[in-house]
Amino acid sequence: MNTLSDKNIRLALSLSWIFVFFGSDGLNEISNLKLSPELQQGGHGQFLTNISLGITLIYFMYNIAYHHFELAKLKKLKDVLNALAITLESVVFTVYWPLRLFFIHLILPGKDMIPIKLDLKIHFLPFVSLMLDFMFFSVGPWEVTYTEGFTYIVGCTVAYWFWLEYLLEGAPTYPYPFLNVETPIRAAIFAGVAVFAFLFFAFIKSFNTASYAPNGTKTNTNTKTNTKANTKTKTKANANVNVNANNASAKTVEKIN
Repeated sequence: MNTLSDKNIRLALSLSWIFVFFGSDGLNEISNLKLSPELQQGGHGQFLTNISLGITLIYFMYNIAYHHFELAKLKKLKDVLNALAITLESVVFTVYWPLRLFFIHLILPGKDMIPIKLDLKIHFLPFVSLMLDFMFFSVGPWEVTYTEGFTYIVGCTVAYWFWLEYLLEGAPTYPYPFLNVETPIRAAIFAGVAVFAFLFFAFIKSFNTASYAPNGTKTNTNTKTNTKANTKTKTKANANVNVNANNASAKTVEKIN
């Protein structure tokens, strides 16, 4: 299993604490915003953004405990939380920002606008923080298979569908305007998002797997280490050859003399 250096553990903990601080503040702030009348029945728990943010906060809090208490035996739980959080936040990030910038009427009802600082805390910071953690502070390859990832994504999709049906029974509108369509079309949207989520998961997992050798060490680290080691070995070998050649030349000169 790959282990992080003390420096990288400190950096991973710093990233986790920073996100927990700003992410908690963002979740608290968005939870205290007054919803428009048509959205009040579903409450703040109907928004995928808030659900994903909560899972991301759980991941980073667990990440702190994982590194602080050296919970290597519970790495599978860390990987599952990481996979869930990064996949959900990829959906939030990818769906929200294009609509927010170009088709805002599909994502925000009426003229309601989220303050930009809060917007960044809940729609930008989670995904970016997870990607930084994934790219630089991963601890070995994910112990989550493609089948497990597919199962989790389908499960989350179905669970969110029925969660909304439970919260919004008899409500006039869904949390996002683009979901205010006929049921078959809404089901197709859910299915399309689930397909995207699995493709993103598969891409991230393949990248993660390719980053590690079979023994669990970073391949790029091994390459650099081996290159340096080979260079040092060649240098020493060349030096020994030169010394031996000089000694041989000296002995030849002594014999001639």
